[in-house]
Amino acid sequence: MISKKIEYYKDPIHNEIIFPQNDSWLLDLINCPEFQRLHKIKQLGYTHNLFPSATHTRFSHSLGTYEIVRKFIENLNQGQITDYERKVVLAAGLLHDIGHGPNSHSFEKYTGISHEEFTYKIILSKTTKINKVLVKNKIKPSDIIKVLDKKCSKQWMNNIISSQIDADRIDYLLRDTHYTGASYGKVDLQILIRRCLLVNNDIVFRPKAISEIENMLVGRYHMYKQVYLNNHVLCCEWVVENLLKRLKYLYLSKAKLVNKFNLYQIIEPWLKDEEFTIEQFLYLNDSNFYTLLDSMEFEQDEILKKLFYVYKNPHLIKIDKYEPKLFSSINKQLSKEEQKYLVKVFESIDPLLYNNKKQPIKIYNDKTKKITTADKESFLLKQKNNKPSKNKYLIYIKYN
Repeated sequence: MISKKIEYYKDPIHNEIIFPQNDSWLLDLINCPEFQRLHKIKQLGYTHNLFPSATHTRFSHSLGTYEIVRKFIENLNQGQITDYERKVVLAAGLLHDIGHGPNSHSFEKYTGISHEEFTYKIILSKTTKINKVLVKNKIKPSDIIKVLDKKCSKQWMNNIISSQIDADRIDYLLRDTHYTGASYGKVDLQILIRRCLLVNNDIVFRPKAISEIENMLVGRYHMYKQVYLNNHVLCCEWVVENLLKRLKYLYLSKAKLVNKFNLYQIIEPWLKDEEFTIEQFLYLNDSNFYTLLDSMEFEQDEILKKLFYVYKNPHLIKIDKYEPKLFSSINKQLSKEEQKYLVKVFESIDPLLYNNKKQPIKIYNDKTKKITTADKESFLLKQKNNKPSKNKYLIYIKYN
Protein backbone atom coordinates (compact mmCIF):
# COMPACT_ATOMS: atom_id res chain seq x y z
CA MET A 1 0.00 0.00 0.00
CA ILE A 2 2.90 2.39 0.63
CA SER A 3 5.62 3.57 -1.74
CA LYS A 4 8.38 6.07 -1.09
CA LYS A 5 6.59 8.96 -2.75
CA ILE A 6 2.90 8.15 -2.47
CA GLU A 7 0.49 6.44 -0.10
CA TYR A 8 -2.83 5.18 -1.39
CA TYR A 9 -5.95 3.12 -0.78
CA LYS A 10 -7.19 0.65 -3.37
CA ASP A 11 -10.75 1.44 -4.36
CA PRO A 12 -13.20 -0.16 -6.83
CA ILE A 13 -14.45 3.25 -7.99
CA HIS A 14 -11.26 5.30 -8.40
CA ASN A 15 -8.77 2.41 -8.57
CA GLU A 16 -6.42 4.29 -6.24
CA ILE A 17 -7.14 7.03 -3.71
CA ILE A 18 -3.82 8.84 -3.60
CA PHE A 19 -2.10 10.78 -0.83
CA PRO A 20 1.02 12.48 -2.23
CA GLN A 21 3.89 12.96 0.20
CA ASN A 22 3.00 16.60 0.91
CA ASP A 23 -0.55 15.50 1.82
CA SER A 24 0.43 12.68 4.16
CA TRP A 25 -0.93 14.74 7.09
CA LEU A 26 -4.41 13.83 5.83
CA LEU A 27 -3.71 10.24 6.85
CA ASP A 28 -3.57 11.48 10.44
CA LEU A 29 -7.16 12.72 10.00
CA ILE A 30 -8.19 9.32 8.64
CA ASN A 31 -6.62 7.57 11.63
CA CYS A 32 -8.61 9.68 14.11
CA PRO A 33 -11.29 7.64 15.96
CA GLU A 34 -13.99 10.08 14.80
CA PHE A 35 -13.17 9.23 11.18
CA GLN A 36 -12.60 5.51 11.76
CA ARG A 37 -16.14 5.33 13.16
CA LEU A 38 -17.42 5.80 9.59
CA HIS A 39 -16.41 2.19 8.90
CA LYS A 40 -19.53 1.30 10.94
CA ILE A 41 -21.98 3.63 9.15
CA LYS A 42 -23.55 2.30 5.96
CA GLN A 43 -23.74 4.84 3.16
CA LEU A 44 -27.32 3.99 2.15
CA GLY A 45 -29.01 3.04 5.42
CA TYR A 46 -31.77 0.47 4.84
CA THR A 47 -31.30 0.36 1.07
CA HIS A 48 -29.42 -2.93 1.46
CA ASN A 49 -32.78 -4.58 2.26
CA LEU A 50 -33.68 -4.16 -1.41
CA PHE A 51 -30.19 -3.95 -2.93
CA PRO A 52 -28.24 -6.57 -0.93
CA SER A 53 -24.79 -5.44 -2.08
CA ALA A 54 -25.33 -1.82 -0.99
CA THR A 55 -23.41 -2.26 2.25
CA HIS A 56 -20.63 0.24 1.46
CA THR A 57 -19.81 2.80 4.10
CA ARG A 58 -19.44 6.51 4.74
CA PHE A 59 -15.74 5.78 5.23
CA SER A 60 -15.17 4.74 1.61
CA HIS A 61 -17.42 7.54 0.30
CA SER A 62 -15.47 10.15 2.29
CA LEU A 63 -12.19 8.89 0.85
CA GLY A 64 -13.71 8.96 -2.63
CA THR A 65 -14.93 12.53 -2.20
CA TYR A 66 -11.43 13.57 -1.15
CA GLU A 67 -9.95 11.88 -4.22
CA ILE A 68 -12.30 13.74 -6.60
CA VAL A 69 -11.51 17.06 -4.89
CA ARG A 70 -7.80 16.27 -5.28
CA LYS A 71 -8.19 15.54 -9.00
CA PHE A 72 -10.22 18.69 -9.64
CA ILE A 73 -7.67 20.87 -7.83
CA GLU A 74 -4.82 19.23 -9.73
CA ASN A 75 -6.52 20.26 -12.97
CA LEU A 76 -7.68 23.70 -11.82
CA ASN A 77 -4.56 24.91 -10.09
CA GLN A 78 -2.71 27.28 -12.41
CA GLY A 79 -1.38 29.64 -9.79
CA GLN A 80 -4.86 30.76 -8.66
CA ILE A 81 -5.14 28.41 -5.67
CA THR A 82 -2.97 28.90 -2.61
CA ASP A 83 -1.47 25.98 -0.70
CA TYR A 84 -3.66 26.83 2.31
CA GLU A 85 -6.83 26.88 0.23
CA ARG A 86 -5.87 23.51 -1.23
CA LYS A 87 -5.40 22.01 2.24
CA VAL A 88 -8.73 23.39 3.47
CA VAL A 89 -10.82 21.97 0.60
CA LEU A 90 -9.03 18.59 0.71
CA ALA A 91 -9.79 18.33 4.44
CA ALA A 92 -13.37 19.52 3.86
CA GLY A 93 -13.90 16.79 1.24
CA LEU A 94 -12.54 14.18 3.60
CA LEU A 95 -14.52 15.33 6.66
CA HIS A 96 -17.83 16.42 5.14
CA ASP A 97 -19.76 13.37 6.46
CA ILE A 98 -18.22 12.66 9.87
CA GLY A 99 -21.40 13.79 11.65
CA HIS A 100 -23.63 11.05 10.23
CA GLY A 101 -25.51 8.88 12.70
CA PRO A 102 -26.46 5.21 12.26
CA ASN A 103 -28.47 4.51 9.10
CA SER A 104 -27.03 7.74 7.65
CA HIS A 105 -29.81 10.06 6.39
CA SER A 106 -32.50 7.78 7.82
CA PHE A 107 -31.33 8.62 11.36
CA GLU A 108 -32.05 12.28 10.64
CA LYS A 109 -35.64 11.35 9.76
CA TYR A 110 -36.03 9.33 12.97
CA THR A 111 -34.58 11.90 15.33
CA GLY A 112 -34.45 15.28 13.59
CA ILE A 113 -30.71 15.43 14.36
CA SER A 114 -28.80 17.05 11.50
CA HIS A 115 -25.59 15.35 10.38
CA GLU A 116 -24.24 18.77 9.34
CA GLU A 117 -24.72 20.04 12.88
CA PHE A 118 -22.62 17.25 14.36
CA THR A 119 -20.04 17.46 11.58
CA TYR A 120 -19.46 21.08 12.58
CA LYS A 121 -19.35 20.22 16.28
CA ILE A 122 -16.80 17.43 15.77
CA ILE A 123 -14.53 19.64 13.67
CA LEU A 124 -14.76 22.67 15.97
CA SER A 125 -14.55 20.92 19.36
CA LYS A 126 -11.11 21.16 20.94
CA THR A 127 -11.73 17.77 22.56
CA THR A 128 -11.66 15.77 19.30
CA LYS A 129 -8.59 14.26 17.68
CA ILE A 130 -9.67 15.69 14.33
CA ASN A 131 -9.57 19.23 15.71
CA LYS A 132 -6.11 18.61 17.16
CA VAL A 133 -4.74 17.29 13.84
CA LEU A 134 -6.09 20.31 11.97
CA VAL A 135 -4.63 22.78 14.47
CA LYS A 136 -1.30 20.92 14.46
CA ASN A 137 -1.14 21.38 10.69
CA LYS A 138 -2.00 25.10 10.99
CA ILE A 139 -5.49 24.78 9.52
CA LYS A 140 -8.28 26.74 11.18
CA PRO A 141 -11.22 24.38 11.82
CA SER A 142 -13.54 27.35 11.31
CA ASP A 143 -12.28 27.71 7.71
CA ILE A 144 -13.39 24.17 6.96
CA ILE A 145 -16.82 24.95 8.41
CA LYS A 146 -17.08 28.00 6.13
CA VAL A 147 -16.55 25.74 3.12
CA LEU A 148 -19.04 23.10 4.32
CA ASP A 149 -21.58 25.80 5.17
CA LYS A 150 -21.08 27.47 1.74
CA LYS A 151 -19.93 30.71 3.34
CA CYS A 152 -16.37 30.88 2.04
CA SER A 153 -15.50 34.09 0.18
CA LYS A 154 -13.96 32.02 -2.65
CA GLN A 155 -17.02 30.53 -4.36
CA TRP A 156 -15.09 27.69 -6.01
CA MET A 157 -14.18 26.34 -2.56
CA ASN A 158 -17.88 26.06 -1.63
CA ASN A 159 -18.93 24.62 -4.99
CA ILE A 160 -16.26 21.94 -5.23
CA ILE A 161 -17.79 20.34 -2.10
CA SER A 162 -21.47 21.27 -2.48
CA SER A 163 -23.19 22.30 -5.73
CA GLN A 164 -25.13 20.64 -8.54
CA ILE A 165 -21.87 19.12 -9.80
CA ASP A 166 -19.53 18.56 -6.88
CA ALA A 167 -17.12 15.96 -5.55
CA ASP A 168 -19.65 14.63 -3.04
CA ARG A 169 -22.38 14.02 -5.64
CA ILE A 170 -20.04 12.56 -8.20
CA ASP A 171 -18.61 10.03 -5.76
CA TYR A 172 -21.92 8.92 -4.28
CA LEU A 173 -23.41 8.49 -7.75
CA LEU A 174 -20.48 6.40 -8.95
CA ARG A 175 -20.23 4.44 -5.69
CA ASP A 176 -23.96 3.86 -5.15
CA THR A 177 -24.43 2.83 -8.79
CA HIS A 178 -21.63 0.28 -8.43
CA TYR A 179 -22.87 -1.27 -5.19
CA THR A 180 -26.59 -1.29 -5.95
CA GLY A 181 -26.02 -2.73 -9.41
CA ALA A 182 -28.01 0.12 -10.96
CA SER A 183 -27.02 1.56 -14.32
CA TYR A 184 -28.30 5.13 -13.99
CA GLY A 185 -25.50 7.04 -12.23
CA LYS A 186 -22.44 6.32 -14.34
CA VAL A 187 -20.37 9.47 -14.88
CA ASP A 188 -17.22 10.04 -16.92
CA LEU A 189 -15.26 11.85 -14.24
CA GLN A 190 -12.29 12.58 -16.48
CA ILE A 191 -14.43 14.53 -18.97
CA LEU A 192 -15.80 16.74 -16.22
CA ILE A 193 -12.33 17.32 -14.77
CA ARG A 194 -10.63 18.11 -18.09
CA ARG A 195 -13.37 20.49 -19.17
CA CYS A 196 -13.61 22.65 -16.06
CA LEU A 197 -11.64 25.73 -15.09
CA LEU A 198 -11.56 28.63 -12.64
CA VAL A 199 -13.02 31.95 -13.79
CA ASN A 200 -13.67 34.81 -11.37
CA ASN A 201 -12.97 32.50 -8.41
CA ASP A 202 -15.69 30.07 -9.45
CA ILE A 203 -15.81 26.69 -11.18
CA VAL A 204 -17.11 26.80 -14.75
CA PHE A 205 -17.31 24.18 -17.49
CA ARG A 206 -16.51 24.38 -21.18
CA PRO A 207 -19.39 23.76 -23.65
CA LYS A 208 -17.94 20.34 -24.56
CA ALA A 209 -18.78 19.18 -21.02
CA ILE A 210 -22.53 19.70 -21.52
CA SER A 211 -23.29 16.13 -22.67
CA GLU A 212 -21.60 14.71 -19.56
CA ILE A 213 -23.33 17.27 -17.34
CA GLU A 214 -26.66 16.11 -18.80
CA ASN A 215 -25.64 12.49 -18.25
CA MET A 216 -24.86 13.13 -14.58
CA LEU A 217 -28.08 15.07 -13.93
CA VAL A 218 -30.25 12.42 -15.60
CA GLY A 219 -28.37 9.65 -13.76
CA ARG A 220 -28.88 11.36 -10.41
CA TYR A 221 -32.56 11.89 -11.18
CA HIS A 222 -33.11 8.19 -11.85
CA MET A 223 -31.03 7.12 -8.83
CA TYR A 224 -33.36 9.19 -6.66
CA LYS A 225 -36.44 7.76 -8.32
CA GLN A 226 -35.36 4.12 -8.29
CA VAL A 227 -32.94 3.82 -5.35
CA TYR A 228 -32.81 6.68 -2.84
CA LEU A 229 -36.59 7.27 -2.78
CA ASN A 230 -37.57 3.68 -3.51
CA ASN A 231 -40.95 2.91 -1.94
CA HIS A 232 -39.75 -0.33 -0.32
CA VAL A 233 -36.87 1.48 1.37
CA LEU A 234 -39.18 4.29 2.54
CA CYS A 235 -41.51 1.69 4.06
CA CYS A 236 -38.69 0.04 6.03
CA GLU A 237 -37.59 3.45 7.31
CA TRP A 238 -41.18 4.23 8.31
CA VAL A 239 -41.38 1.12 10.51
CA VAL A 240 -38.07 1.91 12.26
CA GLU A 241 -39.15 5.51 12.73
CA ASN A 242 -42.35 4.32 14.42
CA LEU A 243 -40.50 1.79 16.57
CA LEU A 244 -38.43 4.65 17.96
CA LYS A 245 -41.43 6.97 18.15
CA ARG A 246 -43.36 4.41 20.21
CA LEU A 247 -40.36 3.69 22.42
CA LYS A 248 -39.96 7.40 23.11
CA TYR A 249 -43.65 7.75 23.98
CA LEU A 250 -43.41 4.85 26.44
CA TYR A 251 -40.18 6.20 27.92
CA LEU A 252 -41.60 9.69 28.50
CA SER A 253 -44.82 8.15 29.85
CA LYS A 254 -42.69 6.29 32.39
CA ALA A 255 -44.16 3.00 31.21
CA LYS A 256 -42.45 -0.15 32.41
CA LEU A 257 -39.79 -1.13 29.87
CA VAL A 258 -37.80 -4.35 29.87
CA ASN A 259 -34.84 -2.58 28.25
CA LYS A 260 -33.02 -5.85 27.65
CA PHE A 261 -29.23 -5.43 27.93
CA ASN A 262 -29.78 -1.74 28.94
CA LEU A 263 -29.30 -0.64 25.33
CA TYR A 264 -31.75 2.25 25.40
CA GLN A 265 -29.11 4.35 27.12
CA ILE A 266 -27.40 4.61 23.71
CA ILE A 267 -30.16 6.99 22.58
CA GLU A 268 -31.18 8.20 26.04
CA PRO A 269 -30.51 11.91 25.32
CA TRP A 270 -32.97 11.75 22.41
CA LEU A 271 -35.51 9.83 24.52
CA LYS A 272 -35.30 12.60 27.11
CA ASP A 273 -35.51 15.39 24.51
CA GLU A 274 -31.98 16.40 25.40
CA GLU A 275 -28.97 17.04 23.15
CA PHE A 276 -26.27 14.44 22.64
CA THR A 277 -22.81 15.38 23.77
CA ILE A 278 -20.14 14.79 21.11
CA GLU A 279 -18.90 11.79 23.08
CA GLN A 280 -22.39 10.27 23.27
CA PHE A 281 -23.05 10.87 19.58
CA LEU A 282 -19.75 9.36 18.46
CA TYR A 283 -20.66 6.14 20.26
CA LEU A 284 -23.59 5.66 17.90
CA ASN A 285 -23.05 3.39 14.89
CA ASP A 286 -24.98 0.86 12.83
CA SER A 287 -23.84 -2.09 14.95
CA ASN A 288 -25.13 -0.94 18.33
CA PHE A 289 -28.19 0.73 16.75
CA TYR A 290 -29.34 -2.51 15.09
CA THR A 291 -28.73 -4.36 18.36
CA LEU A 292 -30.85 -1.77 20.16
CA LEU A 293 -33.68 -2.33 17.67
CA ASP A 294 -33.40 -6.10 18.08
CA SER A 295 -33.64 -5.75 21.86
CA MET A 296 -37.19 -4.35 21.47
CA GLU A 297 -38.35 -7.92 20.83
CA PHE A 298 -38.60 -8.36 24.61
CA GLU A 299 -40.96 -5.43 25.23
CA GLN A 300 -44.59 -6.17 26.17
CA ASP A 301 -46.34 -3.12 24.72
CA GLU A 302 -48.77 -4.41 22.07
CA ILE A 303 -48.11 -1.68 19.49
CA LEU A 304 -44.36 -2.06 19.90
CA LYS A 305 -44.71 -5.83 19.46
CA LYS A 306 -46.68 -5.36 16.23
CA LEU A 307 -44.15 -2.91 14.87
CA PHE A 308 -41.26 -5.19 15.77
CA TYR A 309 -42.93 -8.13 14.04
CA VAL A 310 -43.27 -6.07 10.86
CA TYR A 311 -39.67 -4.83 11.24
CA LYS A 312 -38.59 -8.47 11.07
CA ASN A 313 -41.07 -9.25 8.29
CA PRO A 314 -40.92 -6.22 5.97
CA HIS A 315 -42.94 -8.02 3.27
CA LEU A 316 -46.01 -7.23 5.42
CA ILE A 317 -45.65 -3.50 4.72
CA LYS A 318 -47.87 -2.38 1.86
CA ILE A 319 -47.85 0.81 -0.16
CA ASP A 320 -50.64 1.90 -2.50
CA LYS A 321 -51.79 5.03 -4.22
CA TYR A 322 -53.89 6.96 -1.73
CA GLU A 323 -57.60 6.18 -1.89
CA PRO A 324 -59.94 7.68 0.76
CA LYS A 325 -62.02 4.47 0.88
CA LEU A 326 -58.96 2.29 1.49
CA PHE A 327 -57.67 4.70 4.13
CA SER A 328 -61.04 4.68 5.88
CA SER A 329 -61.28 0.89 5.72
CA ILE A 330 -57.83 0.42 7.28
CA ASN A 331 -58.51 2.92 10.04
CA LYS A 332 -61.71 1.13 11.03
CA GLN A 333 -59.66 -1.96 11.83
CA LEU A 334 -57.31 -0.03 14.13
CA SER A 335 -57.69 1.64 17.49
CA LYS A 336 -57.06 5.39 17.74
CA GLU A 337 -53.64 4.70 19.23
CA GLU A 338 -52.72 2.15 16.54
CA GLN A 339 -53.64 4.62 13.81
CA LYS A 340 -50.70 6.79 14.92
CA TYR A 341 -48.22 4.00 14.15
CA LEU A 342 -49.65 1.44 11.72
CA VAL A 343 -50.91 3.57 8.84
CA LYS A 344 -49.66 6.74 7.17
CA VAL A 345 -50.54 8.98 4.25
CA PHE A 346 -47.51 10.57 2.66
CA GLU A 347 -46.76 12.70 -0.36
CA SER A 348 -43.91 11.79 -2.68
CA ILE A 349 -42.32 14.62 -4.66
CA ASP A 350 -40.22 13.78 -7.70
CA PRO A 351 -36.67 15.15 -7.57
CA LEU A 352 -35.72 18.04 -9.82
CA LEU A 353 -33.53 17.21 -12.78
CA TYR A 354 -31.84 20.59 -12.54
CA ASN A 355 -32.39 23.65 -10.38
CA ASN A 356 -31.64 26.74 -12.45
CA LYS A 357 -32.16 29.06 -9.48
CA LYS A 358 -29.99 27.38 -6.86
CA GLN A 359 -26.25 27.28 -7.63
CA PRO A 360 -26.63 27.04 -11.42
CA ILE A 361 -24.00 25.15 -13.39
CA LYS A 362 -21.93 27.73 -15.26
CA ILE A 363 -20.74 27.30 -18.84
CA TYR A 364 -17.78 29.35 -20.10
CA ASN A 365 -17.14 30.10 -23.76
CA ASP A 366 -13.41 30.46 -24.44
CA LYS A 367 -13.99 32.48 -27.62
CA THR A 368 -16.52 35.03 -26.36
CA LYS A 369 -15.26 34.96 -22.74
CA LYS A 370 -18.89 34.93 -21.65
CA ILE A 371 -20.50 32.82 -18.91
CA THR A 372 -23.99 31.37 -19.26
CA THR A 373 -25.83 28.62 -17.37
CA ALA A 374 -26.37 24.98 -18.32
CA ASP A 375 -30.12 25.34 -18.88
CA LYS A 376 -29.46 27.95 -21.59
CA GLU A 377 -26.88 25.81 -23.40
CA SER A 378 -28.37 22.31 -23.02
CA PHE A 379 -31.20 21.26 -25.32
CA LEU A 380 -32.26 18.63 -22.75
CA LEU A 381 -32.45 21.09 -19.85
CA LYS A 382 -34.33 23.61 -22.00
CA GLN A 383 -37.01 21.03 -22.72
CA LYS A 384 -37.32 19.60 -19.23
CA ASN A 385 -40.27 20.85 -17.19
CA ASN A 386 -38.70 21.66 -13.82
CA LYS A 387 -41.96 21.57 -11.87
CA PRO A 388 -41.78 18.45 -9.68
CA SER A 389 -44.78 16.14 -9.78
CA LYS A 390 -46.43 15.01 -6.55
CA ASN A 391 -48.00 11.66 -5.71
CA LYS A 392 -50.00 10.71 -2.63
CA TYR A 393 -49.45 7.25 -1.13
CA LEU A 394 -50.77 5.14 1.70
CA ILE A 395 -48.43 2.99 3.80
CA TYR A 396 -50.03 0.37 6.00
CA ILE A 397 -49.50 -3.09 7.43
CA LYS A 398 -51.27 -6.12 6.04
CA TYR A 399 -51.06 -9.27 8.13
CA ASN A 400 -52.85 -11.56 5.70
